[in-house]
Amino acid sequence: MDALSYDDLTQRMERIHGRYMLHFADKSRITRDADILTELHEQVASVRSDCDRVEAHEGLSALRDKANERAELYKRELGLVREAQSQGPAIVEAAKLRQQADGVRHVYQRNFAGHARGTRDCRLLGDIARQMASVQKALFSLYQGYPSIEGLGSTLESVNGWVELYRTETQLISEAYGAGTVQDRFAMLANRANGQFQCYQRHFAGKGRLSRRHDLMLNIIANLRDIEGAMKRVDMSQLDSEPRTHHEKNMTIVADRLSFYRSELRQIEEVRGSRGPHERAEAIAQSLSDALNAYNTDFAGQDRHSRDLEKLTALCDEVAMASWSLRAFLEETSNSAAVARHLRFAEDILDLLDREYRLIEEVQKA
Repeated sequence: MDALSYDDLTQRMERIHGRYMLHFADKSRITRDADILTELHEQVASVRSDCDRVEAHEGLSALRDKANERAELYKRELGLVREAQSQGPAIVEAAKLRQQADGVRHVYQRNFAGHARGTRDCRLLGDIARQMASVQKALFSLYQGYPSIEGLGSTLESVNGWVELYRTETQLISEAYGAGTVQDRFAMLANRANGQFQCYQRHFAGKGRLSRRHDLMLNIIANLRDIEGAMKRVDMSQLDSEPRTHHEKNMTIVADRLSFYRSELRQIEEVRGSRGPHERAEAIAQSLSDALNAYNTDFAGQDRHSRDLEKLTALCDEVAMASWSLRAFLEETSNSAAVARHLRFAEDILDLLDREYRLIEEVQKA
C-alpha cells in the first residue's frame, strides 16, 4: 500500500466536501438523500483517522480540525434532513415532484421563451410536454390521496397550466412554419436546419454512443426530413439570384447531414442493442461527470458578466435529457438502486446548472 501524504488527505477532503456542496448546499432538506450524508460522515471520519498515520506536516493540525468541523456539519445536517423527512413519504414525494417540474419548465424557458416560433423545434417541445405530463399524472395521483398537503394543489394547478401551454405552443409553432413570404420561409428553413445541426453538435459530436439519447437523434432526423421537404416546396422563381443559390446549397447540406445522421443512428442502435439498461445508465453517469467537470472549468467561480449562456444552455439540456433517460430506465429495471443513484446525481447537477443559468442571465440583463 502506498504511504499516505498530507496532500492525499487534503485532496480527499476536498472531494468529500465537493459531494456535500453538490448534493446539499442551498437545497431543500426534504428532498435530500440521507444515505449520502452517512457516507460523507464515514469518509471524513476516515480522513480524520488517517491524519494520525501521516508524517509530520505543518498543516496537519489544521486539516484535523477541518475534518472534525465537517464531520460535525455532516452529522448535524443528517439530523435536519431526517427531521424534515419525518413529515412522511407523501410530503417528500410532493417536494420531489415540484423539483422535477421545475427542471422540465427550465428546459422550456431556455429553448422557447422569447424566441420566434418559426425557428423553434416542435419535437423538442413535444418531449418537454410529455415529461411535464408525466409529472402531472404523478401529482394528480398524489393529490387524490393527500389533498391536504400544503402547496400540492397549487403545484398541480401550475403544472396543468404548463402542460396546456406546451400543447398550445406546439400548434402555434407548427402554424408559424408555413407563415410569411417566400423570403421569410427561406430564412426560417435555414435557421431551423442550423438549429438541428447545433443540436447534433451539442448532444452527439465527440461523445460516447452508449450514453446518447436515441429518441433525440430520431427527432433530429425527422426534423431535417421535414425541413428538406419544405425546402423542396419553396417556389424558387420568387427568390432573387443570391438567396436562390444559398437555398440550393442549403438543400445539399441538409441532404448530406441527413445521410450522416442516419448512419450515426444505426451505430448508436448497434451499440445500444448489445448493452442493457444498467450499462447504458453507467455510461450516462460518466457523461454527467463530464458535464459537471465542464461546468467547474468554465463557470464555477467565474465572472458571470463574461460567461457564455449558450454553452451553459447546452450543458443544462444535456443533463436534463440524461435525467429523462435515467427515469425511463427505472421503469425497465427491477434492481434499480444504481439507476436511482445516477438519477439523483443528474437532478442535483441540473439544479446547480439551472441556478447558475438564472444568475448569469440576471447579471447579463442588468
